[in-house]
Amino acid sequence: MRLFIACLFDDETLDALCALRDDLHLVAGRASYTVKENLHLTLEFLGECDGRQADDLARLIENLDFEAMELVFNKAGCFRGRDGDTWWTAPKPDKDLFRLHSSLMAGLADLGFKPSHRGPYKPHVTLARRVGPVAFHQVHPVIAVVRKAALMLSERTTYGMLYTPLYVKEAAHH
Repeated sequence: MRLFIACLFDDETLDALCALRDDLHLVAGRASYTVKENLHLTLEFLGECDGRQADDLARLIENLDFEAMELVFNKAGCFRGRDGDTWWTAPKPDKDLFRLHSSLMAGLADLGFKPSHRGPYKPHVTLARRVGPVAFHQVHPVIAVVRKAALMLSERTTYGMLYTPLYVKEAAHH
């Protein structure tokens, strides 16, 4: 199973992220745009895991101590790639998000997982992949209330990527 851990959004936030994605579509044209159901904020990509590891990860998420948090996505940017760029929106730095990420990474280390990234955590939501050269500036912030962390299954299907929550933890109320 190809797994990752993510923060999930409510419908209102998903709609606002879709509007931002659609703004990008207007200037970028043809690309692979993230469908509404797949919009999320990755906390950590884990890669291939077995059933025992998935059970351990579900327990780790269940024991995470986090409160609902408000993130303000106010910056757009891209990761350059040979097959086109991956465009994203990123939140203002948020101490609660970084605390959650740090706690998660400590728990993953205890389970024997190595970080999937080099350098500091760069939280973002992917809006589109394989975007040609384009100038895009985020014109309106997206305010997201995060109330869920989830263990996610990533599967490639004939219709594109399918992300399925395997375990979801609700945050304590803010």
